Amino acid sequence: MREIAKDRTYPFFITYSSTFNTVAGTEEYTLTETNNQKLETVRITTDGYRRRLTPVRYDEFRATYPGVTYALNPGTPNLYYTTGRTTTNQLKMKFYPVPNAVYAIEYDYYVAPTAMATDTDVPVLPPLYQDMLIDYAMWKAYEHEREPNMTAYFQQQWQSKLLQLRSDYQYPETAERLNAQYEGEEVE
Repeated sequence: MREIAKDRTYPFFITYSSTFNTVAGTEEYTLTETNNQKLETVRITTDGYRRRLTPVRYDEFRATYPGVTYALNPGTPNLYYTTGRTTTNQLKMKFYPVPNAVYAIEYDYYVAPTAMATDTDVPVLPPLYQDMLIDYAMWKAYEHEREPNMTAYFQQQWQSKLLQLRSDYQYPETAERLNAQYEGEEVE
């Protein structure tokens, strides 16, 4: 499963609308999930509307705001950047400006698949592609046993199904930005 998750950001690995609240004057936040592979979108909800926050890398932030002092610039956040992970793999992030009030933050993220440990575990993959995992396991088993013909056969089977999966789930990186507008969207 990890090989498939590393291949692309497939929509069946996404979790929508996780939430937390900011605290006035607090600059860094730690997300609760330990399986957060990558943030997709972060939105802020304020009085009567919500909008998408702009993601930036820390070095881009420092280049744009070289002398910024967090405590002196509170306000409604409009961008965020990640600052690393905890020892338990929880993602850490900062907002700019530092929140000056309590704001609801919603975020969507790609899940790192969990290891399948028991016979009753069900893969996150769509049912049509779950047999890919068998092909992958057979490929690696025959590779370990140094059986080149069977290794090549199951490797080809797995790669063929991976190409089909890519084709069926073409999801351009910019699709979210084209399909969802949050800037000033009214909230009822």
